[in-house]
Amino acid sequence: MDTCFGTEQFTRQEVLWEKKTPIWAANYVGRILGKDFPADFFREALLAGCCRFPYRGAEQYEKGGWIYKCAAKGDPDWFYGYEEILYRDLLMYECAFHGGQLR
Repeated sequence: MDTCFGTEQFTRQEVLWEKKTPIWAANYVGRILGKDFPADFFREALLAGCCRFPYRGAEQYEKGGWIYKCAAKGDPDWFYGYEEILYRDLLMYECAFHGGQLR
C-alpha cells in the first residue's frame, strides 16, 4: 500500500503486507523548494542507489549542475535518513524518511 498527500509539501507512507498483516513500513515528509523540480533527474538518482542500502537513491549523484545527496543509517528492520537535491548549491528539494519492520 502506498499513500501520498500533498505535492509541493508532502507526506507519504508505504506499507508491505503479508497474509493481511502489515510487516514493514516507511514514512516520508518532504518539500519541493524550486519551480523547476527535475523529476527525470530524481528518478535517475533513485535508480542509481546501491544494494548495500536500497531504501532511497545513491549517496551522491550529479548531472548537469544538479546534485542529489542521501544520508541514511540503519538496516531493513530500522532505518532513517535525509535526502536533498541542489542546483548550483541552491536547495531545491528535501525529504526526511524512516521505517522498518513491524512486529
